[in-house]
Amino acid sequence: MVVPYFWVRGARPADIESAFEAHRGVAGVDLVDDVDDEYMMRAEWDDDYYGVLNALAHANIAVLSGAGTRDGWRFEVRGEDREAIGEFRTDCQDRDIDIGITAVHSLLPVQGDGYDLTETQREALVLA
Repeated sequence: MVVPYFWVRGARPADIESAFEAHRGVAGVDLVDDVDDEYMMRAEWDDDYYGVLNALAHANIAVLSGAGTRDGWRFEVRGEDREAIGEFRTDCQDRDIDIGITAVHSLLPVQGDGYDLTETQREALVLA
């Protein structure tokens, strides 16, 4: 199962549920909890549907965050290497899944010892 739980803000639960009813990859969506007009929802995905989340999982790419609007979704993801991102992109193209990759960054190694903390930061960590 891929990302069954998600938070929604700025919409009523009934509107959220009806919006997901139109998505052919969703078998059902339920309200799990609500806190200050934010709603935790649980989606049940159709096993026969292959979408962007399946493509990410297939390429072993982790979803760090995601934000959706009426216009679409934006995900921040992390893959092991550029080849994984390429595999994801090719998989989406082969299945006519419309995506746009806006940026790809390489991780840089940590420089120096102690993660370049200030003396005050280092002292706070030691005391913690």
